[in-house]
Amino acid sequence: MNGVRGLRLDLIPESPNLHEYSFDSDSLQLIWGGDRHVSTYGAKWLRDHCYSAEERALRKHQPVLWDKKIEIDP
Repeated sequence: MNGVRGLRLDLIPESPNLHEYSFDSDSLQLIWGGDRHVSTYGAKWLRDHCYSAEERALRKHQPVLWDKKIEIDP
């Protein structure tokens, strides 16, 4: 087992309904309507995948370009 779960997109409802949620300092748990599927997300995973503008800017690759300064201070 490689830890990757298969997901059939055709089985996901077009408009999923959230039935219930709970969270603590370690995780967020979502219980979806219909079949009451449970999704759990760890706090670290959520932080690592945060899509706020500030967090995306921090993760964005910012290359360091070489210029004449490298001749002076290698």
